[in-house]
Amino acid sequence: MKFNTQKNPFLVILPYLFLFLAGFILVDEGFSFLTLLISITLAVFGSMLLYALFTSYFILTDEMLVIRYGWYKKTIPLQEIRQVNYTNNLINAYAWTFTRLKITTTSEYCLYSKPKPETDFFMQMDQAGIQVEYPHQHKET
Repeated sequence: MKFNTQKNPFLVILPYLFLFLAGFILVDEGFSFLTLLISITLAVFGSMLLYALFTSYFILTDEMLVIRYGWYKKTIPLQEIRQVNYTNNLINAYAWTFTRLKITTTSEYCLYSKPKPETDFFMQMDQAGIQVEYPHQHKET
């Protein structure tokens, strides 16, 4: 089953802001080498974020969890997942929300955006026999 990721409105504005700034700098400052370089950098970065915005999702099957965030794709076999809960850790995470999903496996843990709808995602994880900490049990780590 496919689950889209939740998105914080502030973080959704960022790619559009980068694209707007790229165009604004070119119009306002002209076509010097430096402004062209800055504008191209902002446009490329904004485009990459925009692509990630529209291609972020989870796919949960009977055997694995596939997490897609733009060009980043991670496949986690369900038997390796030990725990799923929430965290507010903002470091090193592919996420469009400030509250992130923490997936602990046998060898590592990863942080991702929350799925939407959360209840269906957690019910399927629970049915697969994975220890799930539901939103009302949220603890900061």
